[in-house]
Parts: sequence; C-alpha cells; structure tokens
Amino acid sequence: MVQATSPRPVASCTGGGLATVDVHNPHLVFAPYNGDVLLQSSDAVLFGVHSCVLALASPVFRDMLSTSSLASPSQSPAGSFFIRKPIALSEPAHILEYLLCLIYPLPPPSFDNLSFLTLVVEASIKYKLSSVTNTLRRHLLSPLFLHRHPLRVFAIARRFDFLGEASEASRASLDVDLFSVPISEELRYISAYDYHGLLTLHYSRSQATRDLLSSRSKGCPLR
Repeated sequence: MVQATSPRPVASCTGGGLATVDVHNPHLVFAPYNGDVLLQSSDAVLFGVHSCVLALASPVFRDMLSTSSLASPSQSPAGSFFIRKPIALSEPAHILEYLLCLIYPLPPPSFDNLSFLTLVVEASIKYKLSSVTNTLRRHLLSPLFLHRHPLRVFAIARRFDFLGEASEASRASLDVDLFSVPISEELRYISAYDYHGLLTLHYSRSQATRDLLSSRSKGCPLR
C-alpha cells in the first residue's frame, strides 16, 4: 500500500464532508488484505473488496470481473499469500471510498459539500450503481443544499436527468432572486432551454403575485 507523504483535505465516509485525513488510509473495511479483489484509485490507493458485492451492485463491475485475470491469482515466491493484480480505476481515493461505503452495509456517509456530492453522483452513474444513485438523489434534496443552493441543485438535477429533483429545485428557487445568485460551475451543464423555463416560472409567479395584490387593492380602496 502506497504511503502518503503528507495529509491533505479529502472526504472521508466515516466523518462526512471534507476533513484533513491521510488519503492513503481508507476505511478499515477496505484494507488491501481484505476481500478477493483489489481496486486501485487514480492516486494509487488500494482497496480490498469482495467481488460478489461488486458484481451484485454494478453490472459494470461484474463485466470487469468476468473479463479479468484475477480469478486465478498467482502465489508469491514465498508461498505464503496470493498476489492480486489490482483493477485500476480513474476515480481518486476519496470518491471510491464514498462509493464503497454506499455499496457495503456500512453506516451511510453524510455530505456537506455539493460539489463533492456531484462527483460521487457522476461516478455512481458511470458504474451503473442504481441503488447508490437513488440514495444520492435523496441527498441532493437535503435542506442543506435545496434551501441554500436551489439553482445549483436544479442545474445538477438537469445535468443528470433527475426530473423529479429538478422540479423540486425549481420550486425552491422561487424563494431567491435568480439575478442575485453568484455564477456557479454547475450552470455550465444546463441548456438555455432549461434556464429559460426557470425564468418563465419566476416571471409567472411574480405576475400572479402582482395580479393578486392589484385585485386586493381594487376591492379595498383607500379612504
């Protein structure tokens, strides 16, 4: 297992959000000597996992395992253990750790960073982890994100075609002034059509409010 030269801020599924931890020390459940398969992150961290769990959770992992030469590991020269060739993945360790924490029967991780949640959603879709994606969709609508960042949540939901979540976020966005919301990276992923629809919703709500106030003022003339 590669040792870290220095700790840096990464996410940990045991604590949620971003914390200063050693990226080369994932959850003990995924220690390299556990399981029958090794996954290697893009930053060279090894995760010991169980092929049966991966295959049940993801058809992508199932195909990887079926075409891999890992089914017949070679024995070490000393004869005391098996050498397992790791499967190299393109995600960094903190993303893989969260995915695995959601696949395995472990306490569910928490999220307090919307950008990080988006990265985990992207990886869950890539590996067709449908149950994990459904869990992450619920996190996307948590009050922490929906009430504070409705426009970002809307953009993320539209990016991944989460129609129900996009509708919920569009309604939540009525509580904010769209033109006062700071520009965010997530807006790159929505179309002009989607943004126009959001503007139309805001205009319709504003017009309805003005009409209501106008009708009330006519019914109650000032004396």
